[in-house]
Amino acid sequence: MLSALKKLTKSNDDRCPAPMPMSSSLQKKFSKGVHFNMKILIKGDRNVGKSCLLQRLQGGPFIEEYVPTDQIQVAPIHWTYKNTDYIVKVEVWEVVDKGRTKKKPPLGLKLENQSVSTPSDDGYETPVLDATFLDVYKNASGVILMLDITKPWTFEYVVKELSRVPADLPVVVLGNHCDMQHHRQVHPHHIEQALSHAKMTRTAPIRYAESSMRNGFGLRLLHKFLSVPFLRLQKTSLLEQLQRNQKDMEEIEKELDDFQNSEESHYNLFVDRLANKRRQSTGQQETRPNNERSPSIVLGAGKPIVPPSVNPLLAQSLNPMGIKAQYSNENQQVKQSQFVNPELLKPKHSVSMDMTPSKMPQDR
Repeated sequence: MLSALKKLTKSNDDRCPAPMPMSSSLQKKFSKGVHFNMKILIKGDRNVGKSCLLQRLQGGPFIEEYVPTDQIQVAPIHWTYKNTDYIVKVEVWEVVDKGRTKKKPPLGLKLENQSVSTPSDDGYETPVLDATFLDVYKNASGVILMLDITKPWTFEYVVKELSRVPADLPVVVLGNHCDMQHHRQVHPHHIEQALSHAKMTRTAPIRYAESSMRNGFGLRLLHKFLSVPFLRLQKTSLLEQLQRNQKDMEEIEKELDDFQNSEESHYNLFVDRLANKRRQSTGQQETRPNNERSPSIVLGAGKPIVPPSVNPLLAQSLNPMGIKAQYSNENQQVKQSQFVNPELLKPKHSVSMDMTPSKMPQDR
């Protein structure tokens, strides 16, 4: 009994779902850069399963207890298009049409007992982020409209909201709680009939599917449905690139026409400019200052160089050590040339070769 009483008297602030941080895998994925950003809206009446769908799309478990959402919740989910290399950042928005404001207690000291708050009370209400605060359809890529097949008024909400969704946004109407078929009050043919009427005024596709957040039925279909807004977003990006490409081509054609009509496209003027540049470069070389030349090398340490063969006395006076050394070398060469080998001065005995047999002395 006490536990039930505590559950009833427990404030809604403690049960308010906290925003889930981005997982480390998504942080690592998005750190390399993002090619496309997708914004997917989840709209529907209260207590149709929007928060549970957001939890399921993030890979979380089914939440049995119903916790009303006070304001818009945003969470990124992991999604890729057919194992491609495109990095797509998908943000899912759980939209709250009218948030529940929270009243702050008065800051001043209470001087009298008042059970009913008066306009003069110091307490104030904090604003919440809901659909009345901003345009949720701005920059949106797709919409998921949820209804409860056991509550017919949730279907009326979907029909009313379809007229507010922009015609170029793809929409999937999701009939939740299909695991409670025995309590069904909204039949599929009624929904298909309403959607066929809405298709006549829309340019983007719209379809109906059923789901059950308890066992995860319908999540694979939603995963495939995200390909529709992605391909439309990719098509828009490619068309913008083609438009920029066409504009660049037109600008280049205009630049080429202007260049051919200018003086730079005439050969004679081009040759004249080259000749002028050569003359200017030649004139600059002639007018170059002399201080840029390399310094000359001074020989003789500032004294005239006189070879000894021309004037020995002057050369000796200028460089007595060099002349003296040169004369000593010359005298030594002269002495060596005047030296005669004594062996060459000895007389040589000549031998007559006239030794004929007729003149040979005979033995007596």
